[in-house]
Amino acid sequence: MANKSAQADFVTDWEATLTNCKNRSAELPDLSAYIVPLETLLAEAKVLTARQKSLRGVKQQETVDLQEVLTKGREAALRLRAALKAHYGTKSERLIEFGMRPRRKKARPVEVEAKPKPVEPASVSDTANTTE
Repeated sequence: MANKSAQADFVTDWEATLTNCKNRSAELPDLSAYIVPLETLLAEAKVLTARQKSLRGVKQQETVDLQEVLTKGREAALRLRAALKAHYGTKSERLIEFGMRPRRKKARPVEVEAKPKPVEPASVSDTANTTE
């Protein structure tokens, strides 16, 4: 048997094994002690696979629904914040209570006197050129 890892590979393999056992039942010893549990597990695997696919579809629809709700919620929050700013004013410190930053005057930068640049010492080659 090849190395099987996908769930569908197991189900297909089990179906083939059971079908071949039923087709060769005349020449095989009584294997019902082994066949019946595998048939039960195969049926359960098929039911669970179908349920998993159904739930995957439900999950995808729930994701779409959630995205729609989040989009509508963002818009509603923007409208509410705009109404709060209209009520209190854009400069009111009360906006902080609602998680918004009030508009404040920008702090004027303090002018610092420019420091004179340090004079670089003349290199040896520069002094040699000036003396000639």
